[in-house]
Amino acid sequence: MNNIFPDKINYRYGYSGIRIILILVFSITFLGNNNGQVGSGPGPPELVLVTVDTATGNVVISWNHSPSSNVTYYAIEVMYLPGINEPTGLTLDSIPATDTFYVYKFAQAGYQSDGYRVYAIDNNSDHGISSRVDSTIYTSALFDSCSSSVTLKWNDYNSWSGEVYRIYQESDHGSPELIADVPEGTNELIIEDIEANTHYGFFVEAEHPGGLRSHSNKDTVITKMSRGPEYINARYATRGENNSVYISFLIDENSELDNYILMRSDSPLEGFDTIASLVPMNSEIYYTDSEANIEDGPFYYRLAAVNNCNQLSTASNIAGTILLEGEKTGDQINLSWNPYLEWANGVDEYRIFRRFGDDDHELIQTSLSTDFTDNGIEDLQYTELPSRVCYEIRAYEEYASQAGIQGSSTSNEICFDIRPKLLVPNAFTPDNDGVNDTFGPLLSYIPGDYLFQIFNRWGMKIFETRDPFEKWDGSINGKPAPEAVYVYFISINKGTKIEVQQQGHITVVYP
Repeated sequence: MNNIFPDKINYRYGYSGIRIILILVFSITFLGNNNGQVGSGPGPPELVLVTVDTATGNVVISWNHSPSSNVTYYAIEVMYLPGINEPTGLTLDSIPATDTFYVYKFAQAGYQSDGYRVYAIDNNSDHGISSRVDSTIYTSALFDSCSSSVTLKWNDYNSWSGEVYRIYQESDHGSPELIADVPEGTNELIIEDIEANTHYGFFVEAEHPGGLRSHSNKDTVITKMSRGPEYINARYATRGENNSVYISFLIDENSELDNYILMRSDSPLEGFDTIASLVPMNSEIYYTDSEANIEDGPFYYRLAAVNNCNQLSTASNIAGTILLEGEKTGDQINLSWNPYLEWANGVDEYRIFRRFGDDDHELIQTSLSTDFTDNGIEDLQYTELPSRVCYEIRAYEEYASQAGIQGSSTSNEICFDIRPKLLVPNAFTPDNDGVNDTFGPLLSYIPGDYLFQIFNRWGMKIFETRDPFEKWDGSINGKPAPEAVYVYFISINKGTKIEVQQQGHITVVYP
């Protein structure tokens, strides 16, 4: 009988060389060099059972007495040793004729299957035919961390037929539990759903139809796996410099994994593609997605841990950018945006910010909806305003995350031109009666760079001002202007950019 799992043999060479020498001496002393050949001594005992004590690893050999009456003792032989593929027949010990079992305390059943047989020897030191050879069941357990499974393999208990194999499992040194029954001819079992970082023990029990049971060795595994994060919290996806996207994640500080992948999609439901492989610093990850322009969004991001088997494990919630859109109708500006995704407890509020020109943003409204109409520009008539108004939205997390920091996300910014309106009458009556005595445009906003001029019919300039509040009183060099048609010119500039230019006619009338 060859070794069942020869790849395990080398482990037994830790076994003391002294033991091998003693076995050889004992074999030579009692049996000479006959190596178990048939002698003229007593009849063979009946070998009943060879089993392994799973608690100690000892091999227990049981037999029935030889039918002969002149038995002095029994000799126990081991038939297989590490690295030897042929039967050795080395005697382990001699047992009084009254005994029918033997405990072999130096067995190495945890490394291979060994065969045993028993001789009856009479008072003349003659031995007869040996019992049949029975071998231990050797079980090996191999843990696969990538599939979270253990593969068990064992050899047949060679002297029985029709046996059933029962598989026992214990975890963290608890009591063994029966987890499977398999029929004869089955020598492998894959056990799935193995828990990480747990001490397991496995052994196989062969049951003979007559009720006898033989146990294998107990092989143990520790399912050491790097601990993954219990949570990954997406803190925000927000507008960054040059309309890039800044993303931040908070990772369980007890995680033992160092490899994470960042994924992006234009849909919160599907199509996530890996855009970066990242390593956390102090349980946090910050990333700038320079390839994404927030104005082309919204974009959705998710971070996932990669375990030691290069498989994805824990994934974060989604962090999605806010895309702000709008349109201007007269002095009314309508804004709308997509909802922010997806803080665990939702959005506390959206804050609408507005700025004019190069001024700082100012909060003008808070809301839980995703649209807003700004009618406030109309209320700013006759005040000095820059030529542009801009908006952005900021979403705020419902309450602080695991790190005690309230998440926030800022949308893209959109801007609209503000063009002053000019209302210019076509006549006035400068007769000092308090009604319609002056002429000038009515402005919707006070411009920063303003020019108002009046010309007579020959193109001579008779009035000029850069004060948007100053009007022409209908005089020329301090004297009332004659009734006539005059030409006005109005220019409103922003730096070197002409905002408004208008030319027309005004008639001076004296009732």
